[in-house]
Amino acid sequence: MGTAAILSILGPRIYERAKKLGVSTPTQLIYTGNGSRIARYLASVSYLIFMITYMSVQVIGPAVILSRFGIPKDVAIVLTLATVFLYILR
Repeated sequence: MGTAAILSILGPRIYERAKKLGVSTPTQLIYTGNGSRIARYLASVSYLIFMITYMSVQVIGPAVILSRFGIPKDVAIVLTLATVFLYILR
């Protein structure tokens, strides 16, 4: 709920600023906004760390639910990954 509130308040402002500067990624917005290479690299590294964590939870979560129905957890992870890959590649 907090994320939705923050995004609904800050999202339009960030979008308008990015549109005005002609950028499309948060890292570009940070670099163009203040010109700091260090801030750009820190943003990139932090996005990688948080996205890897977020993506693993998106795969493990459904696998845990499937394992509650008697499917082994490893098989459930493979099934979840296969479903995601099939959805993306279709």
